Amino acid sequence: ILMIIYRNLNETIGFNIKAWREIKGLKQEWLATKIGLCKSSLSQMETGKTEITISRLSEIAVVLEIDIFLLFENPCERLKNTPTESPISFTNDKGLL
Repeated sequence: ILMIIYRNLNETIGFNIKAWREIKGLKQEWLATKIGLCKSSLSQMETGKTEITISRLSEIAVVLEIDIFLLFENPCERLKNTPTESPISFTNDKGLL
């Protein structure tokens, strides 16, 4: 059970890194370079396939200009509880999708 929780945490963190990177309009290669990684290493983080140290998470949060705690947040819970504050947009230039 602990392994499942741990894997899900890595996946949640990775999902949030990718989501915030995309929200900020940043390329994967750019973020990887800013935090001293190659693109493939960041890709592995974003898919939850590799562990991320707290110091690396801190670096990512600083570069993304977000609170580090947002990287741990369950994106489904955020959408369910506070949809108006969600960083994920379901609109386009013509309105709702």
